[in-house]
Amino acid sequence: MTSEDLKALRTRLGLTQVELAERIGVARNTINRWEMGIRGIPEPVVRLMRYVAQEKVTVERNEKPLRSKSKGRSSQHGNLSAR
Repeated sequence: MTSEDLKALRTRLGLTQVELAERIGVARNTINRWEMGIRGIPEPVVRLMRYVAQEKVTVERNEKPLRSKSKGRSSQHGNLSAR
């Protein structure tokens, strides 16, 4: 994934650099450095962003997104936005 790819995906997702940084747990400056090509994008982040891109396409096509196979288990974390 190139710096341009990352920026295009972030834009397509409708996220600011700050919002993307908060969601993946890095500083906004880190997103900026990746998008400017100053720093390389770590492979785990590349894989995560590719996964997000695939899920976004699936949702846009009104297909069922992939879900965890665990049934009957509730989330330990609940709704994080309610905190």
